[in-house]
Amino acid sequence: MNEQTYEAFYQAHVETHKVLGCSENEVSVLERMHGVRLPEDYRRFLVLMGREADIRHLIGSHYLFPQLNDLQQWGKELLAGCQMQELPENSFVIMMHQGYQFYFLWNGAVYYFLEGKTEFERRFDSFTEWFCC
Repeated sequence: MNEQTYEAFYQAHVETHKVLGCSENEVSVLERMHGVRLPEDYRRFLVLMGREADIRHLIGSHYLFPQLNDLQQWGKELLAGCQMQELPENSFVIMMHQGYQFYFLWNGAVYYFLEGKTEFERRFDSFTEWFCC
């Protein structure tokens, strides 16, 4: 998808048209900090509206750029509290809801974890597919 297509696609899911994105540099720093290469569709999302966006189906969840560093830690803490395996290497938590469930990217796909479960569940083949759900 080109830049205009991404923007139109993501804007269609926003409650209001007030959005604020990250810079390419901020996304690159985030990747270096966590030792990951984020999928291109997720990078586009962050650049277009990663700092501020009122996305209807994510109300009550943490998913914006200012929370991403915390999400990595919160995901690890939830797994430790459930005596679960660690997150896979090169994975990246993209959303947490109410502290008991989260989604993460790994090898381009989106996985899900719910407190009380004993394994990760592959839910979507891409960030874009997850975003549309």
